Amino acid sequence: MPTINYQQLCRIERLIGCAVVLLVMMQCRLNKEDHSYDFFTSPRFNGDYFKTLPLGNFDSSFMCIKAQVPEDMQAWACEHLYYILPEDCDYNTRFYFLDCLEKRFNDPELLAFADLIRGELYIDQAQFEHAEQCLKRSTIVCQKSGNMLMLGDSKRFQARALLLQGGYPESIRLLLEAFEIYEKNKDRIMDRKFNVRLALADAYRESREYREALRWCGIAMNLIETDNPDIKAAFCGFEKGAYEKFAETYLDLFMPDSALMYAQKSLAIRSKYKISGNQMNSNLLLSRIYLAKGKSDSALYYVTLAQNQMRTHSNQARETELNKMLGNVYLSLNQLDWASFYFNKCLPTRDTALMAYLEDRKAQIACLKGNFQTAYSSMNHSKILYDAAYNGEKSRLLSKQKIRYELQQQEEKIATIKKQGKTTLFITFLALLGLFWVSVIAFLLQKNQKRKARIYEQELELFEIREKLHQQELVQSKTELEAKQEQLRQSTRLHELKNLMIQELEQRLSQIGSAAQTDTGIRRVRILTDHDWQHFLEQFSQIAPGLLLRLKTSYPNLTTAETRLFLLIKLYFDSREISEASGISLESVWRSRNRLRKKLGLSEQENLDQFVQQF
Repeated sequence: MPTINYQQLCRIERLIGCAVVLLVMMQCRLNKEDHSYDFFTSPRFNGDYFKTLPLGNFDSSFMCIKAQVPEDMQAWACEHLYYILPEDCDYNTRFYFLDCLEKRFNDPELLAFADLIRGELYIDQAQFEHAEQCLKRSTIVCQKSGNMLMLGDSKRFQARALLLQGGYPESIRLLLEAFEIYEKNKDRIMDRKFNVRLALADAYRESREYREALRWCGIAMNLIETDNPDIKAAFCGFEKGAYEKFAETYLDLFMPDSALMYAQKSLAIRSKYKISGNQMNSNLLLSRIYLAKGKSDSALYYVTLAQNQMRTHSNQARETELNKMLGNVYLSLNQLDWASFYFNKCLPTRDTALMAYLEDRKAQIACLKGNFQTAYSSMNHSKILYDAAYNGEKSRLLSKQKIRYELQQQEEKIATIKKQGKTTLFITFLALLGLFWVSVIAFLLQKNQKRKARIYEQELELFEIREKLHQQELVQSKTELEAKQEQLRQSTRLHELKNLMIQELEQRLSQIGSAAQTDTGIRRVRILTDHDWQHFLEQFSQIAPGLLLRLKTSYPNLTTAETRLFLLIKLYFDSREISEASGISLESVWRSRNRLRKKLGLSEQENLDQFVQQF
């Protein structure tokens, strides 16, 4: 069979990666996904998008993300891809991941994320200058873009670098700033909030402020205290970490029994929830506790476990701690060569106090071996280093006290300014309050004056209206009186006309008829001729001028007989008198009255005589 060399294998791998990217791009164009985080758990990817990526080839993975993931979620996808890398990835692999990320994306947020992670990796390798440069770049980008969470992470990592270099006050200041940033954020960032609390506990413990360290451990525990078992299980890793910090602090206070109690609680949490990660720290802690209790065999057992669990990638800080612990354990077991070997592995280090401690241990080993000249030299060197460490610590404490003094002075100035401001504010408030009440009183007085003026105007207007009504009532009464007087005069004249007509007719009949006929009076009176009717109209017009014209105008369809009937009714003739004056029967008079009623538009309920008299 033909053999395949390494170059051909790499070429085949690149071709497979490109083919995968092309397939993903084609599938993305055919099936456009909705821009939501359900995209990563859609059935199209069997519930986990990241399992579809070629994780063995970071460059191809980023090409897939850029081709398939919506643009507004690409940054999140890249960050998540880093955090799901296997724990045993070495530093070279992680740096290569960040290089591929910067190669495929030009997003400022992702570039800031890459610098942030590089800074963390450089801190693990104790390359603090490179870490500082990366974290500064990340901080500048985060401040410009307003990404406060990443800014808090950057401050937290800078504080960790300073803590490893002994800069405790500045480290605490940065951690408190990160703490404030996380607290102001409304998102669920429980991991960040918890880690910054434990970091503050570490910083105070390293600066020998153990009471503050324990207080921050308690604050971290309060963050996750709950009776809900689901939430308890979700944050079990945080609870385990808090118990370990309690144990470390009590161990520094030379209280190994209390430290062992909290360490056992941490182990119980690990066993209950089957937490497998980061066992090295737990074993190192137990080794320190048992060594402090004088149980060297148990200490050797746990430090050996920690050595076996050391990750494949190098972490100088952890390796130094592990080697220091191994040296102490072997020294307690009187295995001087192994102790010297592991103490030498801790060198070189930038920590002056650690170097002084190591020289002291080397002097102790030399004494046990009988090499007193070497022991004397190491003791002198240790003293020099301790003095340097003491002077450095003294300088740090003095600078810390100076910073505290300056901060206290600033706080006092601020308090004085605030007090003056409060006094000025109080005086201003009183002045404004007085002005307000003066304005209110003036407003009420003006309103009262306007109300009185309005009431006076209303009373005057009411008086004028009453006067007008009184005048109108007088005029109306006078008009009604005049109308009634006129009506009375007209009725009188009508009655006079009626009597006059009767007298004239009686005189005429007395000349023509016998005395017996004259005795019948008005009952036999007749208006038979047109001359008589014209004479009657002339006399009626004199008594009631304008009535005939008004009648003809209002009811132009009335006949002469109907007009005559109307006028006779106006003269208070009853039906019988009308019958005798007109020379018609009584039944004809009734029929004529009905016709007149219809012509006048009267209903059967209305009185004809009353209507005629009021016309």
